[in-house]
Amino acid sequence: MADKGNKRRQQAEQTRSRIQMAALDLFDKHGFDNVSIDEIARAAGCSVGNIYHYFSNKEAITLHMTDFVDEKFAALAERYRSGAGAAMTAREALIDYCVEVLAINAGEELLYQCFIHSIRHPEAGVLRIDYNRPFFAVFRERIEAFLAEERLTAPAEEVLHDFVVMIRGVMIEWRIEEGGFDLTAKGRRMATLLTDGYRAR
Repeated sequence: MADKGNKRRQQAEQTRSRIQMAALDLFDKHGFDNVSIDEIARAAGCSVGNIYHYFSNKEAITLHMTDFVDEKFAALAERYRSGAGAAMTAREALIDYCVEVLAINAGEELLYQCFIHSIRHPEAGVLRIDYNRPFFAVFRERIEAFLAEERLTAPAEEVLHDFVVMIRGVMIEWRIEEGGFDLTAKGRRMATLLTDGYRAR
């Protein structure tokens, strides 16, 4: 019985993701206002009724994308706050967090599509640093612990911005090269170089 429930949940998540990816593609090509629910349904290969089962309207599709991103990173935040990396130094835990973030992005096509959509539409502010969102909140915690452990005086906001730029740059380059390098190994190396740079100041 539990297996059936899990299978249904997985199928629902796959359908929801397919709808969102189709919608993102259409919004980027034609503009949000020029895309109808009918067109999204055709592109997603489902019925209009199926879309309304998951989303009340077009706006809900875009709103749910932010929720989807936050849910993924909230689960990671919970792991760290419940003791993941407790045996590591603060520096090691910061580097580990960068690697985990890249691994999540590599494994979730919808996350990457949300990222690209947000780059194309910066006015929505989805990618701006916001400490109320799990991704940034945990990043700041890791960075503050690293700075305290190393007795560094660099502003946490500056260090956070450097790490965010690094993570996003590595992710985009990995896509440009069509997965031509090990994403998490590159992320670990770049995060190590960043921490070493701050330690050497």
